[in-house]
Amino acid sequence: MTMYMCQDTGLELLTYSDVPDDFVCPEGWVLMTLAERDALSATRTAMAELRTQRDKLLVASDWTQVADAPIDQATWAIYRQSLRDMPATFTGGEVTWPAAPA
Repeated sequence: MTMYMCQDTGLELLTYSDVPDDFVCPEGWVLMTLAERDALSATRTAMAELRTQRDKLLVASDWTQVADAPIDQATWAIYRQSLRDMPATFTGGEVTWPAAPA
């Protein structure tokens, strides 16, 4: 099986291909198959997209936390917290976004 040496820098997934079976990775690198590397890359992309959409929703609801906003601030605070919690609870697949209060 062909293995690839990969390092997740937090910004990108660096890959060096086709290492020998007895190769020992330097610290901070891992050996993985091409399928594993592609799955990790897809997960990273999905998480980045989730965070981007989440950030847009938070910015769009910032006005609700102004002291004199004519809304139920506690309800909006719960909604905004659920948006902030999304990355920790995301397991992949379709994203179910919380509904904004009416």
